[in-house]
Amino acid sequence: FIADGAPWIWNHVDTLLVLAGIDLDKATRILDFYHAAEHLKVIAEKLYASQAPQSRWFNKIRRLLKTRAPAVFMEAEIAARKGPG
Repeated sequence: FIADGAPWIWNHVDTLLVLAGIDLDKATRILDFYHAAEHLKVIAEKLYASQAPQSRWFNKIRRLLKTRAPAVFMEAEIAARKGPG
């Protein structure tokens, strides 16, 4: 299932899965691209004080989200370890 990540949506999906007799452990929940990028924008704003580095990091990480999503976690961790800049 793809959704925006709101808890009420996932709770509703879980209810539907149970009613359909589908094991919850067999369902995959995916955060949609728009909302994932929205969360990454918030991270960029916390990591970088000025607009230019925020935009550079956000554009880089958004491209990774489209092409190599697992790398997003590694890049976010590296940026967090460097601290606010």
